[in-house]
Amino acid sequence: MIKFVIDRNKNGTFEYTLVESNGEVMLSGQGYGSKQGCKIGIASVQNNAASEEQYERKKARNGKISFNLLSHNGRVIGTSCQFASEVLMDKAIKLMMKKTPTAKITDVTRQQA
Repeated sequence: MIKFVIDRNKNGTFEYTLVESNGEVMLSGQGYGSKQGCKIGIASVQNNAASEEQYERKKARNGKISFNLLSHNGRVIGTSCQFASEVLMDKAIKLMMKKTPTAKITDVTRQQA
C-alpha cells in the first residue's frame, strides 16, 4: 500500500511525499503556501499518475536514474528518488500507475505540536 503524507518542511510550507508501505519515498512534491494548495497538488498527481506518457525519465551524471511526474500541461508535479537501475525505476512507475489514483492521504501536520 502506498500513501501520501502531508507535512511541513523547515521553511514552514506544506509538502507531500508519496510513501511505500516500507517507508521508502517514491515521489516528493514542491512546497505549497497552504494545505489546500498541497491537496490540489496531490489531486494532480492522482489524476496524472496512471498515464505512462506523464513520466519523464532522467539519468544523472552518476549513472543513477529518476523520473519526474508531469501534469498535462508539462509542468513537474513530483520528483522521484534515484534508482540504481531502470528495472527498479520501471517497477516503481508501474506501482505508481496502479496504486496512486486511490492512495490515501495522511496529514501529519495535525500531529505536530
